[in-house]
Amino acid sequence: MMNQSPPCDSVAVTYRDAARMLSVCERTVWGLVQSGELPALRIGKSVRIPVDALQRYVDERVSVSNSPTKGVAE
Repeated sequence: MMNQSPPCDSVAVTYRDAARMLSVCERTVWGLVQSGELPALRIGKSVRIPVDALQRYVDERVSVSNSPTKGVAE
């Protein structure tokens, strides 16, 4: 689950707010957007990250980390 709730129950947040919510630096969020792992939208000259996309990103990572690792002997 994400660390912090979005400011004012926003639908989309800035890189800075997304970074705070994920407890990472802004550069990490920028990299995720550039690689296509995290969607973003442009509103005028501003870039925003949808909060539901952040939650999906976290949920997908939790699911992957909870699955058994390949090649590990039982």
